[in-house]
Amino acid sequence: MPPPTNDGAPEDRATATDTAGEPSHEFIAVGAAAASGNRRPIVLAIDAGPAAASAIAKVIEIANVRHSPVDVLHVQEVDVVPDAAIDRESLDQASAFVEARLAELRAADVEARGHVLRSVADHANIGRLIAEYADRVGAKLIVIGEPTTGAFARLLDRSSSQHLLADAPCDVLVVGTEREPELLAPA
Repeated sequence: MPPPTNDGAPEDRATATDTAGEPSHEFIAVGAAAASGNRRPIVLAIDAGPAAASAIAKVIEIANVRHSPVDVLHVQEVDVVPDAAIDRESLDQASAFVEARLAELRAADVEARGHVLRSVADHANIGRLIAEYADRVGAKLIVIGEPTTGAFARLLDRSSSQHLLADAPCDVLVVGTEREPELLAPA
């Protein structure tokens, strides 16, 4: 991964490769970057699942109390099957999702910038990549929505969440739709 820019954020488009030289993930800047100065951001790692609205509401509340900027991070996963790579959503869709979240945050007077984390065939490492991003920007908190409903989704997300908690440089707040937010300290 290229070194961070002078404000700690990854460059507009930073790519990492796997051992075969294939791209494994990249961070793609979305929208105009907000000037956060030297203030440590809250990282909001969010998908389009049912907990997204609750996570956004909670991060707005926290950001306003702490006077913190928010970095929105949305994962665009690309699955690899024999002889093909399949986007679960297009980069345009992922970017539009981040733009909409940025608009919500800015409407609530929260300074925000956004990135799409494009991950190729690496679901289990998404948590590690979120933690790596949070460490790079000096995050004071990571906020995530609870795993999508359904046993299979929870099983897939368990590995990713374990990586996030093991590697997070700060506390992780898990926000759900039907339960109180849960603050988890890194391992």
